[in-house]
Amino acid sequence: MPCVRDLPQIRSDTARVTSPLYEAHVSILSGDRYSQRMRAICKPLRKGEIMVGVRSKDHGDKRQLILDNAAGLFALQGFNKTSVAEISRSCNASKAWVYHYFSTKEDILFTLLRDFLVEVSDRIAAVSRGKKTQSEQPADRLRAFIRECLQIYDDYRINYPFLFNEMRYLPQKQQAELRSIERRPVSELEAILLALRPELAKARSRRRPLTLLVYGTINWTYTWFEPEGKLDADELTDMAIRLILRGLCDKHLLDPGPIEGIIGAT
Repeated sequence: MPCVRDLPQIRSDTARVTSPLYEAHVSILSGDRYSQRMRAICKPLRKGEIMVGVRSKDHGDKRQLILDNAAGLFALQGFNKTSVAEISRSCNASKAWVYHYFSTKEDILFTLLRDFLVEVSDRIAAVSRGKKTQSEQPADRLRAFIRECLQIYDDYRINYPFLFNEMRYLPQKQQAELRSIERRPVSELEAILLALRPELAKARSRRRPLTLLVYGTINWTYTWFEPEGKLDADELTDMAIRLILRGLCDKHLLDPGPIEGIIGAT
C-alpha cells in the first residue's frame, strides 16, 4: 500500500505519528481545537523510528533524501507552513538543489502520496491475487489481504493522514490521479468478496458499500491496534476473517428494509 522510515533535525523521542493509509477525512488542521482528537488517534514512534517517505532501494539517493525530509516536515507543521527553504536546509543543501529534482513544492507532496499509494496498491494486489499465498481460494486471499494491510500499517508508522489532508493544495489533475490509485485496493477487496458471495454480482447497489464497510473496518485499525500488545496481528486477522465470513454468509445480508426480526434469527 504509497508510503513509509533519519530526520534528526525534526524528530524527537516524544513525537507522535500514526500509521499510514489514506484517511483523508481525518481533520488535521493545526491548532488546539484538534490537538485532543489527534492525541486520541496518534501512536508514538517506537524507539529508533523516524518519519520519512517511501524508501527507494538506494537510501543515498538525493531525490529520496528530499522526499524523506519533506515528509517529516509536512507531517509536523503542514504543507503551507513548510517552505522549500526549510526542506533544503534539512537536506543541508540549497533551494536550487531541491528545484533541480522537483519543479514545485506541490510536486514533492504529490510524489510522496503517489509513491505511498502505489506501494500500498502493489503489495495488496500481490497478496490478494494469490501470488504470495500460492492459493486462489477466496478465504485465503481475504486473509492475505487483511494481514498485508496490518503489516503495512505497522511498517509505515508515519502520519500520512496529515499528508493526505494536504492533498487539497494539489492541482485537480494530480488529485484525480491519486484518487484513482486509492481505489485500487478497494477493487481488489471487492473482487474477493464477490468470489466469496457470488450473489453480490446481481446486487451492484450494495456491493461497493459492503466492500467499503469491510475495508473501512480494516483500515481504521491503524488508529488503535498495537502489534506489540496482547493481541497480535495474526490473531486480529483471524478475528476479522470470522466476522467478515459470518456476515457474508448471513442469508439476510442483501435483504432490503428494516432489521426487525433478523437479529437472533440467524
